[in-house]
Amino acid sequence: MNARIATAILGLPVLTASIWWGTPWFSLLLGAGGILGGREFYRLASHAGVKPWIYLGFAGIASLIIGAHFEENICFFIITAWIIISLTLTLIRGKNFESWAWTLLGILYLGWLLSYYILLREGDMGREWVLLTIFSVIAYDTGAFFVGRTWGRHFMAQGISPQKTWEGVAGGITFAVVLALVLSSMFNLYSEALPLGTAQIIFLAILISIFSQLGDLAESWLKRKARVKDSGNLLPGHGGILDRIDSWIPVAIVVYFYVKWTV
Repeated sequence: MNARIATAILGLPVLTASIWWGTPWFSLLLGAGGILGGREFYRLASHAGVKPWIYLGFAGIASLIIGAHFEENICFFIITAWIIISLTLTLIRGKNFESWAWTLLGILYLGWLLSYYILLREGDMGREWVLLTIFSVIAYDTGAFFVGRTWGRHFMAQGISPQKTWEGVAGGITFAVVLALVLSSMFNLYSEALPLGTAQIIFLAILISIFSQLGDLAESWLKRKARVKDSGNLLPGHGGILDRIDSWIPVAIVVYFYVKWTV
């Protein structure tokens, strides 16, 4: 627990500063997280008996994060290009379908989904939206961990993650909603007010919580398939990079389109 807290204390200021200052710092941090997370993702796939195109995957992840600086449609062009490139190389080199599928999955999972943090940060009030997103996920994880550990009785998905409970989910959502409301009030006082009402902020925090939990369960399923406890050991107390960012990965796309369609 002490190692977990120490890592968070050291990492959160760096993350917050990179979001605050934006390009290139946030992009570099996100790119590093994507590549390191991709390395762990492909290593888990290897443990599961698959041999993905690892360096091809790295190139795909990096290109999507870079491409997001231009416009959303560029990312779809890049995805199409990597589908064709990876499939062509797979056929030429005689690798099986699973190798191609897992290579492409890593590109989409770490590259495409994380690229929406860039799209969100580059938009109007991007700094505030990304801060709200990241810290709502952290609040959900914190609430789910402590409430589930203290009062958890009803298990949610024992076949994937044995320790997750519905009490933890309720606690995580509560923490996320409170944090989102506090942050939006702070932005109203010290920055620019988010163009959402209280009910919309609450609904967004609930959406963030749901997709954050889905991201955590997806990585837990992958680790169970690979028969490993952690994706790596780069972050003391947390495990690997993927263990830390799994909850963040599917959330940015949800917030991006919520803001795009609501504001």
